Amino acid sequence: MKESGLDPNIVGRIYEGVTTTVDPEKTMTYAKATNETNPRYYETDENMFAIPPLFPVTMFIDPMIQIVSDETLNLDILRMVHGEQEILYHRSLRPREKIKTKVELDSIDSKKAGDILWAKMMGYTGEELVFEMRAGLFFKKPTKGKKLSEPKIKESSTEREIVVKQQMKVTSDQSVRYAAASGDENPIHVDKEIAIAAGLPDIILHGLCTLAFATQAIVDNLADGDPTRVKRIKTRFSKPVFMNDTLTTEGWILEENKAKKIVGFETKNEAGEAVLKLGFIELLK
Repeated sequence: MKESGLDPNIVGRIYEGVTTTVDPEKTMTYAKATNETNPRYYETDENMFAIPPLFPVTMFIDPMIQIVSDETLNLDILRMVHGEQEILYHRSLRPREKIKTKVELDSIDSKKAGDILWAKMMGYTGEELVFEMRAGLFFKKPTKGKKLSEPKIKESSTEREIVVKQQMKVTSDQSVRYAAASGDENPIHVDKEIAIAAGLPDIILHGLCTLAFATQAIVDNLADGDPTRVKRIKTRFSKPVFMNDTLTTEGWILEENKAKKIVGFETKNEAGEAVLKLGFIELLK
């Protein structure tokens, strides 16, 4: 990646993924890798079986590998962090259906500390758009002898009446298990030496695994354990998560009516620092 930042001419490029079958065994493996205890993800009765809300992210590994491997983009993966994620479900995934993915490089936001490359991701069954996502990939600018800075995130001033508070222990092998289940084997998550070379003190957990923990807290406590009620998820990844940390997710009601419930959430580490900020999950009634 050039010091001057990302090339704006890369905006608009499209990367076709592969067609993936929603394999119940793979969705169960993903659930286990995110410490899920919800019986809906392990149900033998197909009428009750459900797919973890974050599972669709696994279908974009192939096009994302195409993107980071595209030498014409000149991307430096060791300076890349996942900054933001949004997922919109037009309907729930169904076991054994086939999903074709596509990723478009949507736009670039230039910041003082680096550039954010926005990628729009879509999952189709035939002509039907089943879900879409938008991911912000933050590329830090090179620095000399200084700690790499993070993009600043505006704090929310909304008053919070906490209705959910749930902890999750990050296991010592969490990132290894999540890498295997998701297909995201970025070395900063599994190789300590490479993580240190990237400016980190140790390997870090995938942000999407942390988001799966937060989603679990909201679904289990405010959606009666029914993940098919999740319509939309959005959050910003504000600090890295390390192995053996204990995370606490707090949730509060932002909006509620007869059709939906929108829950704000934030996840903090043991030091009380937010690792997920400005999050919300929309639940269908």
